[in-house]
Amino acid sequence: MKRKVIALMLALLMILAACGSPTGKINDKVVGSWAFNHDDTTEFAEFRDDGTAVYDGKKYTYTTDDTFIILKDKNGSETKLRYEMTQKGMNLCRIQTYVRMDGSDGIVGYWLDEINSWTFEFTEAGTFREDGAFTGHYATGSNGELKLMYERSFEDTLCYYTIEGDKIIIEYPWPMVKTAK
Repeated sequence: MKRKVIALMLALLMILAACGSPTGKINDKVVGSWAFNHDDTTEFAEFRDDGTAVYDGKKYTYTTDDTFIILKDKNGSETKLRYEMTQKGMNLCRIQTYVRMDGSDGIVGYWLDEINSWTFEFTEAGTFREDGAFTGHYATGSNGELKLMYERSFEDTLCYYTIEGDKIIIEYPWPMVKTAK
């Protein structure tokens, strides 16, 4: 009897091992502890090889494809984070929601992230101001692309955006590196 139970348990373990992650496909390059490149000692995200993650202080399960890290919370809600592996680490798009603060239309207008007090202002002339300090020109693409061409301080940055009523959701890429220990 004990041998049958042990054999059954071993068979079950082998089946589970063959299945891999309980949540699906995981890009091995994503696995690890990640920090912003400007503060490499403070962990912002951790993606484990068992399909669990901590992102911005919250726990998730996750899977990956070639474009997205798909986070799922305990209620089953999904968040898709765009990512791109680089020679130095990974560019990970944080999703920020801004609220329109004026009566403008389309992307043009003054937008406020009410949680962090971050701002974007886009003009009809194709210029922008980010957080009241960083300026430049912008261009939009047909698939929700938003190219920010900074006058100084930063390289040109390709973001993605969606407008839903008086809200704009911007996926902004942040350079991430493995967390220094």
